[in-house]
Amino acid sequence: MAADVLFAGRLRDQVPQTGLSHGNGLLVSVSPVPGFTDLRILTAIPESTLLASWRTRLLELGTLGALVTVVLLVGALMVRRQVRDMAAMTDQLAASHDNLEERVHAATEELAGQKDAAERANRAKSRFLAAASHDLRQPLHALSLFAADLQRQVRVGAGHDLPRLAEQISTSTTVLGELLDSLLDISRLDVAGIKPEIRSFPLKPMFDRLNNSFKRAAVDRNLSLHFRRTEFWLTSDPVMVERMISNLVSNSLRYTPTGGRILVAARRRGEEVRIEVRDSGVGIAPEHQAAIFAEFYQVGNPAREPNKGLGLGLSIIDRLARVLDVKVILQSRPGAGTTFALQIPMHRPSLRELPESKVESAGQVHIVGDSADLQACRKLLEGWQYTVSQDESCDALPSATIILGEAGRADEIARCCPAAPLIVINGSGLALPHGAHSLPAPVRPAKLRALIGQLQKTLEKSIP
Repeated sequence: MAADVLFAGRLRDQVPQTGLSHGNGLLVSVSPVPGFTDLRILTAIPESTLLASWRTRLLELGTLGALVTVVLLVGALMVRRQVRDMAAMTDQLAASHDNLEERVHAATEELAGQKDAAERANRAKSRFLAAASHDLRQPLHALSLFAADLQRQVRVGAGHDLPRLAEQISTSTTVLGELLDSLLDISRLDVAGIKPEIRSFPLKPMFDRLNNSFKRAAVDRNLSLHFRRTEFWLTSDPVMVERMISNLVSNSLRYTPTGGRILVAARRRGEEVRIEVRDSGVGIAPEHQAAIFAEFYQVGNPAREPNKGLGLGLSIIDRLARVLDVKVILQSRPGAGTTFALQIPMHRPSLRELPESKVESAGQVHIVGDSADLQACRKLLEGWQYTVSQDESCDALPSATIILGEAGRADEIARCCPAAPLIVINGSGLALPHGAHSLPAPVRPAKLRALIGQLQKTLEKSIP
């Protein structure tokens, strides 16, 4: 009844008979008073007042949780970065370790290779000295015997054997001199003491000199030795090239049976000249072909007879080829002869390099320019035995020279060489200099040859 009296207003429904109740933002507590049935103790407190401290604590806890979460996230990122860096460093260390192992392995293999090379060189040197001392001892021993025989005959006054002894002494000194020269050449080549003097030179005079040098030896051995005529020019060291060809010819003369044939010829291979020395000799078996370039290596001469050479010619050729960067090619079969070939860069001589007095050909043609049509004309003219020179100018041309050029340079050529016959390629429909002749491209060989022949005859008639 008291509750009804006291809270007859808006809180009346919120007041319990006993216990707790809340509503309208209040927390209400009703407790009976012992001994008084109708007496109650009522307490009403706003909920906001009661929960204020808990909200503050909850906010603090939430803030602390957020801070802890941020710290944990930042720590996790830092730990992750450190782990990644450590992993990268571990990979780098592993790579460095592998690289170091590879370098150590490569260096070890290189040292082992150098050691093997040094041991092979030492063994080769021992073999070289043994063979050299053997070959040197033979002519020296022969010289001592011949000298003793000569002294004996002088003492007894017998002179009928003196010519024979003189010839034998000369032969022994020649063999000894060749051996010493070869040994010196190999020694100088091995220590890089010979430097090539690269220049351009004609091959024909070299062939002529070698032919004159070896033709007597070929006749004495009843061999046919032929140097095919050539007009090629080379770019190399002429002394070294001549030595290489000379050694090849000498080798062929030594191993070609009586009645055999030896041919020395040159042919074009692209921008190189291939010089071939072919013989109809005994040939070289495949198992010996890789070894014949070693010093003192000879096939079929175990007794090292001096008349079969010293076994140094091909070794010198191999060293000279490496100095000149020349390719040496060997083709041979037992009983079918042998072909040695040298491939040497070709040189196109200018007109100034061709002595007029030594040009023996169907005529002299000078080409101004380097177009495809002019190159095709050059090949045709060379095949017809014309002496062809080529340059970007036409200065200082010898007499009786026909000029071949492009239409675009016709006026320039005519001003430079007004008296020379001029043939112009692709000159149709253009105003050409007086007296110039025109040929359409592509040039027909028959028309070119006919026109060149006609102009050559005119030149020959005009020259007194």
